Amino acid sequence: MSEAEEKLVAEMKSGKVEAFEEIVRRYGTRIYNLAYCLTGDKMDSQDITQDVFLTIYNKINTFEGKSALSTWIYRIVLNVSYMKLRGRKRERYISIDDSIPQYREDGGHLHPIKDWSKERDKVLLSNETKEVIWKAINKLQEKERIVFILRDVQGLSNEEVSEILGISIPAVKTRLHHSRLFLRKKLSNYFDEFK
Repeated sequence: MSEAEEKLVAEMKSGKVEAFEEIVRRYGTRIYNLAYCLTGDKMDSQDITQDVFLTIYNKINTFEGKSALSTWIYRIVLNVSYMKLRGRKRERYISIDDSIPQYREDGGHLHPIKDWSKERDKVLLSNETKEVIWKAINKLQEKERIVFILRDVQGLSNEEVSEILGISIPAVKTRLHHSRLFLRKKLSNYFDEFK
């Protein structure tokens, strides 16, 4: 944890309102964006953001400083988001066969995946494209989806994702790899239309 974060946490623990306001300024957008990525709902994301700040305010004295402040905050966002999703009682199931590639005897892909990454500049990220991408992301299994969102959407490192989720770095890499393969397969037909 940096000296600036240590000072901020100490001020927050001593009851300085300005320190809490600084945490809101620093993390408000990130908290909302992660909550939105997880729930896909603006109202739920606003509720989650509010609940996260209440939790930070009420639980700052339990923060021991063993990890970065941002890591602790991301854990809170994940927990509050999971509670919100459980409350919705929505469960999405997807076949594991859809996320595992199939191979021929010679080691090549049974169903070759076209590389549309070189053509990406031709596709403007319109609302329709964003919607298609988020629908595909939301079809990922929860464990893979959260790793993908933290790593590729939020831009966190493998080490940060590992620490936030309490899993090993190889597990992060495996889940990220599976999610990327799944998304590549799901999105390749959509992007093929623009060639």
